[in-house]
Amino acid sequence: MRFILSTSLSLLTLFAKTSALGLNNCDGTDGILGAASLDRYDYSIDMDIDKDNCAYSLDFTFQHDETLPIPDDPAVQCDPSIVPPALAPDGAPYFAFRWSYEKVPDQIAAATGIDHISIDFNPCGHPPLNVFTAPHYDFHMYRVDEQQRRCMTCDLLPGAPICNFLAPQTTLNGRGFFNVNTMLGSNQPSNMPNGFVVPASDMVPHMGGHAWDPDQQPADAMSWMEPVWTMGTYDGSVVFYEPMTP
Repeated sequence: MRFILSTSLSLLTLFAKTSALGLNNCDGTDGILGAASLDRYDYSIDMDIDKDNCAYSLDFTFQHDETLPIPDDPAVQCDPSIVPPALAPDGAPYFAFRWSYEKVPDQIAAATGIDHISIDFNPCGHPPLNVFTAPHYDFHMYRVDEQQRRCMTCDLLPGAPICNFLAPQTTLNGRGFFNVNTMLGSNQPSNMPNGFVVPASDMVPHMGGHAWDPDQQPADAMSWMEPVWTMGTYDGSVVFYEPMTP
């Protein structure tokens, strides 16, 4: 798999200046990211900078591991309400995502603001149902470090690993999940592309809100063939870029 990200350095500068108040109210001990569960991959990243046009491109190459589990009965294997859950050959539930991350080289971090890339494999996909519920990779390119991500906590929906939007958040960091201009209808300038929305149900601890253009999403999971571009928000800031690809 190969992805090329091209953007303007001036655009990244705008994102870098947005606030991250919630991150400043935590020492990194509010939550844990957990142990990485994916260590079988071949990964490289290169960058070209066009100084005349103030732009760069990232060339990200990744080799899929054919031994990663793919469910053959997703109606049963991907149902988190079934107890005990169906376990894949690697010993983890099928519906659990496998992940790891790599720091980017210093010169790329300095030019792009990207600190590390999380490689997440989802055997069962994830919500929205019948849209992204197909086996796929999520490549989160974070503009915050691991300690800052630990601060991104919230009150969860009962039995689900996503934030409970209707619950009163108990910490400044939790409330930071919901300070998103495009979601709250603020008249402040948006740091999202036109058409991007941040559904309240797509706030994920240690990641942030997930925003994308619904017009660019697949009609259904079975017809999903091309990457979908996603951007992550926390406390009004852009904290990650993410291509999702089946």
